[in-house]
Amino acid sequence: MRTMFSVFILILWAAGPVVGAGCGKVGGDAPWSKMDYNHPVIVRTCPVNEQHDVTLDVRPRIILSFPGEDEPDLDPNSVKASMFSLVAAPDHAISLDVYMNYSGSTIIVEPRERLLPFVRYYLKQKTGIEDEHGNAVTNLASISFVTCDAGGDSCTPGGPDTNIGP
Repeated sequence: MRTMFSVFILILWAAGPVVGAGCGKVGGDAPWSKMDYNHPVIVRTCPVNEQHDVTLDVRPRIILSFPGEDEPDLDPNSVKASMFSLVAAPDHAISLDVYMNYSGSTIIVEPRERLLPFVRYYLKQKTGIEDEHGNAVTNLASISFVTCDAGGDSCTPGGPDTNIGP
């Protein structure tokens, strides 16, 4: 028994320090130094849900908040066009390109075809979008809007948006 205990201690000593492994330790360059369990939350959309008079060149935006993070970033590999659908009423699906802004906190949805005037569109987000730590977005965007016959992007910086809450 004493020999087995000595061998166990020798193996632990040879393996090196394991203090903090998997315990959420913060600091240094260790893999656990950037652990984060806060989920990103959608806080605004542009256009707002049920907005009318949305311009034909609109590029809808989904703005996220990253509670507890100093440098928020979505995982770019999790932001894909397949995570979104844009449908013109009653059931015409629009092909999309989806990308993030430079700060990593806004998702921009760009229709591949020109939107038609006076049509209701439905934009829905599916699950699977995560931050750089693997935390999934906790709420999903689902908005509808109606276009007008004007050009220009209704969602330019400083344009209308709304808080949709956590």
